[in-house]
Amino acid sequence: MQRSALLLSLSLINLLWLFACDGEDVRANQEIVVGGTVPAGYDGPITRVLEDNIHSTKQNSSLILSEASFRYSDTYGYTRFFDHANANGYPHDRITGGYLTAEVLADYDVLVINLVHDTRPDFTEAERRAIVDFVHGGGGLFLVADHTNVYRHAERVNRFLTEMGVTIRYESAVDEGAHSVEGKAWILIDDFAEHPVTAGVTEISFLTGGTMDSAGGMAFISEQGWGDFWNPNNEEKPVGMYGNWIKDEDEDYGPLAVSAAVEYGAGRVFVIGDQNIFGNPYLYFIDNHKIAFNALEWLAKRENEGTPLRLRRPNGFHLRIDTRADRFSMSQVFEDTDHFTFLINLSRHADMIAHATRAPLDYLPDAFLVADPIDTVDASALAEADAVLAAGGQVVLVQDPARVTPATAAFLNHFVPEAGLLDADGAPWSYAEGAYAPILEDVTLELPLRGQTHTYPACPALTCPGHALWTATGDDGACDVLCEYAVGQGRVLLMTAGGWFNQDGLGTFHVSPTGAEVYHFRAQMEFTRMLVEW
Repeated sequence: MQRSALLLSLSLINLLWLFACDGEDVRANQEIVVGGTVPAGYDGPITRVLEDNIHSTKQNSSLILSEASFRYSDTYGYTRFFDHANANGYPHDRITGGYLTAEVLADYDVLVINLVHDTRPDFTEAERRAIVDFVHGGGGLFLVADHTNVYRHAERVNRFLTEMGVTIRYESAVDEGAHSVEGKAWILIDDFAEHPVTAGVTEISFLTGGTMDSAGGMAFISEQGWGDFWNPNNEEKPVGMYGNWIKDEDEDYGPLAVSAAVEYGAGRVFVIGDQNIFGNPYLYFIDNHKIAFNALEWLAKRENEGTPLRLRRPNGFHLRIDTRADRFSMSQVFEDTDHFTFLINLSRHADMIAHATRAPLDYLPDAFLVADPIDTVDASALAEADAVLAAGGQVVLVQDPARVTPATAAFLNHFVPEAGLLDADGAPWSYAEGAYAPILEDVTLELPLRGQTHTYPACPALTCPGHALWTATGDDGACDVLCEYAVGQGRVLLMTAGGWFNQDGLGTFHVSPTGAEVYHFRAQMEFTRMLVEW
């Protein structure tokens, strides 16, 4: 009874937002703009995609992650998703004004609706009917939802989704134990139904997503997880529409669906419950990209077309980060030694595709990286790294000397058994558990590609004579913060100032860096450029 009353009140509130927009009359003129085209000379099949930017703009494909963009929406724009789709026969347009009508949709094969929000107009009854008829007549619908009813999205899209067999629940998808990546809401999902959408998918990850009801559930939280119902009276974060993060008696345990794929009439519908999963820095985290591109192919009825889209190598420089060895540090933010901001910043380079996975890629990357490994890098990952070097690529160790583990020593010894490191007194120094590297304070470092010199609060007083690429200097000595070793046809890079790449050195994610964080950020972007442009 309580929930029914709540849903009714939300529906009434939504009526007040029916004509809402974010400062512009997007209904005034029907406007469709080119979002992305196929490459010149492409002669394969074409699937026409329309991106709805009338009802949703938060993570649209025009938002590019760069060194100057720190807004949440810029960070999780869908540029990389659409770039790979465009390159393989899925050109897309963006509808930015007017209405979704049967006439507009008739020109397209797939409609993409990213997380809708209450600063944009609601769907009219005519638009809802046009979407349902479009799918029933053979079209594909790719819809991104999120937790609870954030931004009032669930109540808006359920009005047409439910008719097609999917209903977004007013819940956050919560899991714990082995299915927690960070806390209770940044979760690992590894339970999948057999379906073309889940082909080749072993694990995906949500950054606070939601659940749904559907006979076509494709991905599920574990039996230990639950759907955390949104409590509007929660004073901790009422605006975010979160629950209380506690399993209440009236909340359902898993497995609960967090993604669904259903057929409706002659068409198909794919829904997933997290707005961030396919965003620029997280698309290539574990298998997120695989379910994204599988879904697009399935909606387009191209799932049996040669090499699957998930296995086609996207354009760009491919870096594989072993996030098994770092125990998901690349998707964690609440400890000083986490690396989520590092992952985001790598993706700020337009050509960098940073894969943070727990298994080797389906194609050979250009570089292989480990950051502060906790567990020993396993044999399959070492074999991949060896192959990268044999092909003339790069193997990289980013290590904070203050948190050395046996895994660090084992990894470096595999590639560079004689690294030639010296401490501040000129004595031989090597990575070993409990090893101490003294700190040199107030140093300057020239970033050659940027043509900038910056002052840093501190660096580890280690040197690598004959191998230094970057040397920071101070009144009391020098630190070789980046060392290079020729190995086979490639090179091994050792970043000794790994602390600069930790969360505490880079500041709060999604926020512009300040103070010393600025210089750590610039060093990281210089480091990224060196990987790509060397």
